[in-house]
Amino acid sequence: MKSNYNNEMLKRSYAKYLKEAGRLLESTIRFNLTTLSKYDGFSRNEDYAKFNKDKAVEFKKYIKTNGDDGI
Repeated sequence: MKSNYNNEMLKRSYAKYLKEAGRLLESTIRFNLTTLSKYDGFSRNEDYAKFNKDKAVEFKKYIKTNGDDGI
């Protein structure tokens, strides 16, 4: 599956923000990025600009039905 360039740039920016401004542990940052990667798989790398509340609900259902509640 081909990655989405814009999404990858957003993820890099988000990771940098979490590291510098968020003052979070590295494990928390990895957890957040892993969750985004799982969403990428679910959405087949659809552009994050198309994300909305309906897609959030669909992703939550997907996670629950695939036995990954702990993301």
